[in-house]
Amino acid sequence: MNKFNYDKYLLMRNETKSIVNKISFFRLLIFLFIIISFILGARVEVFNIIGGIFIFVFIILIFIHDRYYKRLNYYEKYLNILEQYKDRDNGNWKKFKDIGEEYSSELFMDLNIVGDNSLFQYLSVCKTKGGRDVLIDKLSNKKINHKELLKNQEAIKELASNVDFDVNFLVAMSCFDGKLIDLKDNFSLLDKKIGNKYFDIVVGLLFASLCIIFLLLGLFNVISYNYFMGIFIFNFLINFMYEFIFHDDFSNIDKISSDYYKLNDVYKVIVNTKFTSSKLNSISKDIIIDIDKIKYLFFINDLNNLKNNILSSSIFNGLFCINIVVMFMYSLFLKKDVNTLKVGIADIEEMEALISLAGIGILKKNVCMPVLVNDVELDFKNIEHPLISSGKVVANDFSNTAGVNIITGSNMGGKTTFIRTVGINLILMNAGTFVCSTSFRSCYFRIFTSISVNDDIDKGISTFYGELLRMKKAIDFHGGNRLVLVDEIFKGTNYNDRIYGAMNVIEKLDDSKTMLFVTTHDFELCDYKIKNLRNYYFKEYYEGDSIKFDYKLREGKCESTNAKYLMKKLNIID
Repeated sequence: MNKFNYDKYLLMRNETKSIVNKISFFRLLIFLFIIISFILGARVEVFNIIGGIFIFVFIILIFIHDRYYKRLNYYEKYLNILEQYKDRDNGNWKKFKDIGEEYSSELFMDLNIVGDNSLFQYLSVCKTKGGRDVLIDKLSNKKINHKELLKNQEAIKELASNVDFDVNFLVAMSCFDGKLIDLKDNFSLLDKKIGNKYFDIVVGLLFASLCIIFLLLGLFNVISYNYFMGIFIFNFLINFMYEFIFHDDFSNIDKISSDYYKLNDVYKVIVNTKFTSSKLNSISKDIIIDIDKIKYLFFINDLNNLKNNILSSSIFNGLFCINIVVMFMYSLFLKKDVNTLKVGIADIEEMEALISLAGIGILKKNVCMPVLVNDVELDFKNIEHPLISSGKVVANDFSNTAGVNIITGSNMGGKTTFIRTVGINLILMNAGTFVCSTSFRSCYFRIFTSISVNDDIDKGISTFYGELLRMKKAIDFHGGNRLVLVDEIFKGTNYNDRIYGAMNVIEKLDDSKTMLFVTTHDFELCDYKIKNLRNYYFKEYYEGDSIKFDYKLREGKCESTNAKYLMKKLNIID
């Protein structure tokens, strides 16, 4: 966690907390002195002066306390974000509640992209629904062109090297109080246009001006204060009726301005950072334009804070016709700046997804940016599964072109984990982020899986039929390169049908645009006579009465199985 400067921020938090506590103590002390001073001032005049000085000091302490309290709140949030990264680093990320289960699909479940103990659960830092949608879209193995992939890689590489920006962005996004928010939820409200309010604002300014003029004339005894009070009450009643008539519009204004005002700090974090990558620069430029364009919305929120308080609403609506001003400013915003706001929100959601994906580069030591090639090829060294902790994960190498790869080996030897490792790293590559490998080259593959296939009682689908449906999808695909990952092929049927079916699948998928990985305990498949078949295996070894695994992929065929050993160990057979 050294790259996060955790200890530095912990020290600053503690120091600031100490200052806040001291200011609070002195503020209480000064308050007591104020009371004592005015009690004594009833007898000795000088204590009233001293009491006035203490009031001045008390007010200053309020502002100082507020400044340090905001700083303390910032450090608390900063450390909270660091704690979450720390949980990812030490394996405690599995307690995170956001697992993305609503995005479930065959591919996602087979490769642990969503669900419990998933890649989404590990990576996602998104506070918005749109950010989660963008992240899932990037993890969906959609084909993107080489130029776009390089832009994503450039942006994610920069974010991984600028952890301070990432954390500050997440601190700013924490203004949504830990709740998942849909920033696009208000778009339907933004589509509800209101009429031209120029006449309203002219009338409002006229009566506001009269109110100020009558107040000044009253101060100089030119006219009676009754004129001022009359126009003040008239303005208040007019504005009260105005809000009553346009109640629904004012409710929408209140919701929109308060929701989007929270983005102000997020925008500031982005525009105050200098980026080098083209994608992040583009986002920053959009936000700069957005800030300038939606300043009306931020101003409306400040006015709403005044008018939502009974005392300030009475005063400012009587003097300045705030309700009419708010409605006019909102009509200008709808007329000019809605599309700009929508672009800014899309950029925020994109940034959330990119920072999430940058987590691989931030947290993992064995990473590289993959190279996208045109030919059907898969070449990597020291590949690791991103969800297995560094103390347990075992790296493997592989290099080959199109063809069939049969993987045999003992139970628990690493076959399934290996094909999942290949698949999940390809998902990361196509999302534009780091892969867990020292080097990685691959073309774009459409990925098909048959790993965690279960029966479906409601639909009347057996495990075997479910496997057949998965294989049919892979066989019927002719839209480009395909990677097919099959674990224990046709395990849901009898031996003879399994061998016959597996050989037919292998033959159909043996072409120049396909890489097929099949794990199996059926050694007959290793000797199937096709041109592009290669054999790999995982092996076990024994130490005394214990079975051990090194989880290393080797070329060739497995010569033994540990099934009988395990059954004897559990006293299932003699």
